[in-house]
Amino acid sequence: MALVANGYLLLSLLFGEMGLLKFIKMKQTYAHFRRENEALREENEKLGRRIKTLKTDSDAIEQIARDRLGLAKEGELIYEFYD
Repeated sequence: MALVANGYLLLSLLFGEMGLLKFIKMKQTYAHFRRENEALREENEKLGRRIKTLKTDSDAIEQIARDRLGLAKEGELIYEFYD
């Protein structure tokens, strides 16, 4: 009888709802989400710096207007070359 009880406890420890395998899986999941959270935090900081730059740096806004919208200052000519 003691052998059966010990076997049950061992199986519960390994495979039970709060067993060792579940713990290892939860630890891996936690590490994954922690890495993902850190990557998102870094991206958020980068975007925050970009927003600050666009709010305060007129040269950055001008560069975007030139690059993305093809705008030019009055009197400038835009030359486009195609292959």
